[in-house]
Amino acid sequence: MTEEIYLHDANIEAVEIDVIGKVLRMRVSRHVGPASRDRIPTTIEFRNVQSFSGILNFEALASNAWAGNISDWEPSSGFGVSYVYFVRGVASVHADEPIIP
Repeated sequence: MTEEIYLHDANIEAVEIDVIGKVLRMRVSRHVGPASRDRIPTTIEFRNVQSFSGILNFEALASNAWAGNISDWEPSSGFGVSYVYFVRGVASVHADEPIIP
C-alpha cells in the first residue's frame, strides 16, 4: 500500500525519532498524485526501527522547497530497508514496512 503513496516533489518538514520506542516519523507535505497541484500533510511512520542513516543538505532542501525537495522513495515491503531520496541527499530506514497512520 505504501508504494502507492506519491512522494515525488513532496517536501520534508520534520523527522521525529523515538529511540526507546524504536519509531521514526517523517512529516511531509505531498501531492495526492502526479496531476495534483495541492499538497496534503502526511506522516510516514516506521516501527521496529533497527537503524536509520541519512545525509541531508538543509540548504538544498530549503532552496528547493518551492518545487519539492523529495525526489522519490522506495518503501520496503515487509521488514527491510526503505529509502527516501531528497534533493542532494538520501535517508535509509531499516524497519518494518512503513505505514501512514
